[in-house]
Amino acid sequence: MRRSHISPAAAAAIAVGSATFAAPPQPLDADEAALVALFGDAVSLTPIDVEMDLDEILRATVAAKETEFLVLHGPGTGGSLHRSVKAVGRAPAHWPNSDVPPVAVTLPGRSVMYLFLDAKGSIVAETQLDLEQAVLVTFTPGEMRVPHQGVPDPYQMKVKVWDLHDPGDLEHEGTMNVVARNRGTWRVKTPAGEFDCLMLRLDYDGKVGPASVKDTNLRFISPEVGLVASVEGKRVSAMIFYNTDTRIALALKDPPPQARATPAKPPSAGSRPDAATR
Repeated sequence: MRRSHISPAAAAAIAVGSATFAAPPQPLDADEAALVALFGDAVSLTPIDVEMDLDEILRATVAAKETEFLVLHGPGTGGSLHRSVKAVGRAPAHWPNSDVPPVAVTLPGRSVMYLFLDAKGSIVAETQLDLEQAVLVTFTPGEMRVPHQGVPDPYQMKVKVWDLHDPGDLEHEGTMNVVARNRGTWRVKTPAGEFDCLMLRLDYDGKVGPASVKDTNLRFISPEVGLVASVEGKRVSAMIFYNTDTRIALALKDPPPQARATPAKPPSAGSRPDAATR
């Protein structure tokens, strides 16, 4: 597969040996089916039995790119959403010690999420700016975005919400229980083409300030182009803490330059279907 270009430091952090994931076809459960239905006819899913390289998925997630997503459900339905990923030279406040420069995922005028690679090589988010609500949100430990080796154990995450206009003003805080699940490999048909993806499910349950949070997010990530489609409780911004009933469904509109929608590797002989679960 094509290797994405990232910084030498980031490459060193995730070059910890080939890690693959293979899973047999598996049906969606009721919660997942309800979320996938928000894509409408623009996206279709087919479970596939393939082997994917988790290192490639990590590289594709942090590789610099500019992409357009169609908004299929939620505020702005029918429109498009620009999304950029690039390394940044400066880290925001509250940033953990790391030799790897942060990566910013920007939705212009909406939000900026700062990602980094932890000691295990997983991609996590420590800080997010919600430009619409003018708040900064910190996650401790970082919010899991892509696990390197399989699925991490459930964990409790502390959340703090700060006023951007007065950085010393802590508006809300609380905790959320987070469960990440690797839900196997799927062929995802989008307006940008078909992509073989890993499906990552994230479940949240807790309370932050006055808001009770109980939510499920689905992310479909390709080892070639990174994020292909997602259904989130508006976790593209910190607004989940202000409107827990809102869902936003996105699908790739056009592939990034030089991206390829190609099949993943077939499973190798003797690969274990449960190799990525614990």
